[in-house]
Amino acid sequence: MPKGSLIVVGSGIQVYTQITAETEKDIRVAAKLFYLLPPPWAKNWMISLNSTAESLGPYDEIENNQIQAQMVEKIVRAVRSGLRVCVVLYGHPSIGHGVGWQAINLARDEGFAAHMVAAVSAEDCLFAELGIDPAVAGYQSFDAVRFLLRKRQFDPQSNLVLTHLGQITQLGTIEVVQKALVMLTQRLSDVYGIRYQATVYDASPLPDDPSRMRSLSLQDLPEVDLRPTSMLFVASLEEAPIDSDILNTLGLGAGQEGPPTLAPLPPVSTNSPPPQMDQST
Repeated sequence: MPKGSLIVVGSGIQVYTQITAETEKDIRVAAKLFYLLPPPWAKNWMISLNSTAESLGPYDEIENNQIQAQMVEKIVRAVRSGLRVCVVLYGHPSIGHGVGWQAINLARDEGFAAHMVAAVSAEDCLFAELGIDPAVAGYQSFDAVRFLLRKRQFDPQSNLVLTHLGQITQLGTIEVVQKALVMLTQRLSDVYGIRYQATVYDASPLPDDPSRMRSLSLQDLPEVDLRPTSMLFVASLEEAPIDSDILNTLGLGAGQEGPPTLAPLPPVSTNSPPPQMDQST
């Protein structure tokens, strides 16, 4: 196997505090460090951990396929030179970043050792701050733009998370964006009802700044102020019923011999608004 290697790590969302010990070690021991993080604090932070730190390019252009290809080539070129390369991506390195897996797959195809390390994602922050246990009702997660354009099917008996909601604002003109938000609202309202409560969530990248959690009726979604990282959380409409036929087949139904009857499932998260941490921005 060739000498060079690649490891792709994530900064977490609150980048100074959510970085793991494993990730910090990988950053420090790398012979070459690349990063793709939001400005303005990224450069000094990365250099303080590894003097070889180099930005891969503008963070706001990571959706550009041509720029992504250039980033991947820069990363793998360093691996080919025999270096131990580490790449730091914002949040979880596997979520919303094509660069990480493209570089790993190319490096592996060329015979180099390459892998990814898990990190805290925006969804992790959402569940913690909104008080949601996704194991109760389950949840489905979609990129908001893909959800709209591909008309993805979803189960309203599970919680729904639409990530990168704010990227809808990059679809075109103000008129196009407004129409897209109206269409998304209609799509959700057809299932949940126009007055169903949802939450627009923005995880804070800095530990001293509160996250934004805004509860609103679906009918108000087209008017909400969105950031590129905004997410939409919609609680499950109802609890999925237990299948009595399956219970009886397994011998778990009431009055049957065998294992005890199943205890009631924990209640599904109520559709009540979360704490209002920041209504002013």
